[in-house]
Amino acid sequence: MTDGEYEFGVDAAIANGCNLRDMPGWKAMQRGGIVGSVEIVDCVEDSASRWFVGRYGFVLRDPKPLPFVPWKGALGFFGVPRAALVEAPHNVGAKASP
Repeated sequence: MTDGEYEFGVDAAIANGCNLRDMPGWKAMQRGGIVGSVEIVDCVEDSASRWFVGRYGFVLRDPKPLPFVPWKGALGFFGVPRAALVEAPHNVGAKASP
């Protein structure tokens, strides 16, 4: 995430009524890792959600926050070994590799 993307996100969050009191600044924010999981239950072409943009959107449920685990991402979906998530509280700050 660039600092410009961070500022755009902050502006969007404020415009949508989010409380940013506890949000870290751009330099303090951890980036490049796993922060939680969610179940994808549908793909829709329209929605009344204020977060829906573009042609398609995923309907999500059961969000679960996780302690930050450094992880190199990828475009699209990518696999993460279950052990990396199960052991997340023990390896926070460790360098993870797929």
